[in-house]
Amino acid sequence: MESFPQFKPFDPHAEVEFYRRHLPHWRQSGATYFATFRLADSIPKNMLLQWRDERMLWLKAHGIGEGMSENEKKKRYAAIPEKERRRVEKNDAKRLHIELDRCHGCCLLRHGKNANILAGALLHFHGERCWVGDFIIMPNHVHLLVQPFESCPLEEWLRSVKIFAARRFDKRSMSRKRVFQQESYDRIVRNGEELAAYRKYIEANGTKAKLDVSEYHHHRCDWL
Repeated sequence: MESFPQFKPFDPHAEVEFYRRHLPHWRQSGATYFATFRLADSIPKNMLLQWRDERMLWLKAHGIGEGMSENEKKKRYAAIPEKERRRVEKNDAKRLHIELDRCHGCCLLRHGKNANILAGALLHFHGERCWVGDFIIMPNHVHLLVQPFESCPLEEWLRSVKIFAARRFDKRSMSRKRVFQQESYDRIVRNGEELAAYRKYIEANGTKAKLDVSEYHHHRCDWL
């Protein structure tokens, strides 16, 4: 257990690990992340297929395609100019968050009982596996700031949160078996200015989506 949390932005001089599934993921020891995870039905299937096709065309244009090993894909993706990568990643994140705020799907997290279960799961290992910052639980997705400990990778902690909460939800409004989308969006927070922007975004998200205060759960931490 670490004694006390301190905000740690991206360090351009430290080692960075990268892997990609449907989304790119950058990892740096001790860093603070802005992460988003969502319910499995939160984005319409036809929209996901369109996004997938657009992404595949973009990757193909940069020499990344089917039949390549994961190491080769990783190497070629890292070789794309950073400015170009960041532009595309930013646009992808923007359209994802816009669609999430339109509250597609069953919106299981709109119910206070389910939101409270998830909030408890997010805070359960605070100070033991990670430092949990601000977060907001929206009807079909969650935004949060988190600093994982070295012993607990971000994706591992998020997976445990989803499994714990999903087993305890009231799922009567669901039309499918899977509760959460397996993969989450995450980004290393670059600096204090970006941290402040993320905190402001989290705090305002419910109002921006024109939701009643009873339809979302906002938690503000005391260490950032």
